[in-house]
Amino acid sequence: MLFQTRVLYLNENPSPRVRATYGGSEFLLLREPGPIVMIAAIKDTANPRFVALDLLRFLAAAAVMVYHFTYIAVREPQPWLVAWQPVVKHGYLGVHLFFIISGFVILWSARGRQPRSFVRARLLRLYPEFWISVVISALIFTRAPGGFGDSLTLKAILLNLTMVPQYLGAEYVDDVYWTLGVEIKFYVITWTLLALGQMRRIEAWIYAWIFTLAVSSVTDTGAVVRSLIIFPYGALFAAGGIFFLVYESGWSARRIAAIALALVLSSYHAVRAMQGFMDSSDITDIARFSTVGIVCVAFALISVAVVGRVKLRLSVAVAATIGSLTYPLYLLHNTGKELFLRCSASGGTPALVLSATIFSICAAYVAMRLGTGPVRRLLAGILDTLPLLSALPRGAKAKQGSFVTPTEGGGEISR
Repeated sequence: MLFQTRVLYLNENPSPRVRATYGGSEFLLLREPGPIVMIAAIKDTANPRFVALDLLRFLAAAAVMVYHFTYIAVREPQPWLVAWQPVVKHGYLGVHLFFIISGFVILWSARGRQPRSFVRARLLRLYPEFWISVVISALIFTRAPGGFGDSLTLKAILLNLTMVPQYLGAEYVDDVYWTLGVEIKFYVITWTLLALGQMRRIEAWIYAWIFTLAVSSVTDTGAVVRSLIIFPYGALFAAGGIFFLVYESGWSARRIAAIALALVLSSYHAVRAMQGFMDSSDITDIARFSTVGIVCVAFALISVAVVGRVKLRLSVAVAATIGSLTYPLYLLHNTGKELFLRCSASGGTPALVLSATIFSICAAYVAMRLGTGPVRRLLAGILDTLPLLSALPRGAKAKQGSFVTPTEGGGEISR
C-alpha cells in the first residue's frame, strides 16, 4: 500500500514525479502513461524519529493527565503521592512539549501545500475528534453533581463546537481547550505565509519572530503585537519550526543560535507562569530550577527525535495508534477526573486514579474511532461541496523541486 504520496513537478515537465512510501522505504516514482514505475529509492522512512515524535506527543498528553489527576484533583494530601508531588506538579509543562511538536509538524504539513489545502487538512485533523470530545465532555460534566458543568448551557456547548468560544462570549466546556486557541493562532500565521508565498523565506520569518518575542519579553510592545506573535508561547512553536528545518537540511550556526534563544525565552516564561499552575506554597527555588530543567529536556528530546539517533523497537503502526490517541486523550481526560476523582469523598487513591486513567483512554479511543472515521468523512464531504475553500487564495505557484500534497494521505503519522 502506498501512502504519504507527494507530487514533485520538475521544471515544465508535465509528467509529475511521485514520492511515496512502501515497505519502509521511500521511492521516487515516475507516472507515465501506463503503470507507475519505481525509478529510485531515495530515503528509508522507517525512521525512528517519527515513532519518537508520536511517543513524545503521547508523553505530553499523559503528563498533563497525571498533573490533573494527582495534583489538581487531590483535595487532601495522599501518603502515596507525597514522594511524587515534586514531579507531578510540573505535568502541565507537557503543553510546552505539545507546542514544540506542533511547530515541527505544522510546518512539515504546510511545506509545499496550497493555502486552501492546508486549511482543509487542519479542519479535518482537528474538528471531528474535537466535536466528539465536546459532546462526551458536556454529557459527563452536566450529569456530575455539583461540578462546573452545572453552569453549561446548550448555547455554550454549541459555541464550543467552533473551537473559539472565547471570542463568542462563551466559556470553555473544558478548560484544557485554551491551548487550541493558541494553536489556531499559529495555524493562521502559517496560512498567511502560505497565502503570501512566503514559505521559501520561512527561516527568515522564524528568526524575526524569535527576535520580536525577545524584545517583547523585556519591553511592552502592546497587546496587538503580543497577540500576533503568540506571546509568551511563540518561542515554542518557533523552535519546532527550526527543528523541522534541521530535519530537512541539517544544522547551521544560525539555527543553533535561534534554538538557544528560543530555549532561553521558553524557560523564562515557563518560570514566570508557574503561579498560574501551582499553589504558591509549591513554588520554591527547586521548583523553578526543575521547571527550567524540564523545558530543556523537552528541547533535547525533540532534538534527539529529529536527528534520529534514538533507536526504538516499536512498529510505525503501533506508534501511529498511540499518536492518534494523544489528541482525544488530551481533550477528554478531565472526564475521568470528574467521574472518579472530583466526585469521590476519598479522592486521589491509586485505584481511583487508575480507574480515571482507564476511562479516559477508553473515551479517547471512542472519540478517535468516530472522529477519524464517519465524522471525518462527513466533514470532508461537506468541505468538498462548499465554495468557501475554493474562494481561498491558491498562494504562490510551486517552485522547482517543491512538493505539492494533493490530499491528506491516510498513512500520515504526525501531520
